[in-house]
Amino acid sequence: MRIRKYLRNIDATGTLWMDEAGWPVHFEQDTRVTVRIFLVVGFELTQYDDFRFRRFGDRLVAVRHDARRSGAGGGEQQASDDRVVLEARCTLDLCGSGAAGALGLTPKFRPPR
Repeated sequence: MRIRKYLRNIDATGTLWMDEAGWPVHFEQDTRVTVRIFLVVGFELTQYDDFRFRRFGDRLVAVRHDARRSGAGGGEQQASDDRVVLEARCTLDLCGSGAAGALGLTPKFRPPR
């Protein structure tokens, strides 16, 4: 099947925010796709992603990711809203021994509201 034949529209935008040192701190991406098959069957897909970044030494870590997805077509509709947060915390065995700056990252999943 040839996708271009049925693809009607793609609209994708992205925005990147950077700090004074040139490190990324925030990125948003928004994508909308419209597909039409024959005259009566159509689909619309929407996807939005929002990333927050934080530096740990010389490493860049995504500490939060929000995602919203939705789709409609063929008489059906579907949507999801997800958030994943990484919380920085000092591990007990390393902090207790005096090793400063040791970080552990723990994923926290928050279901849609």
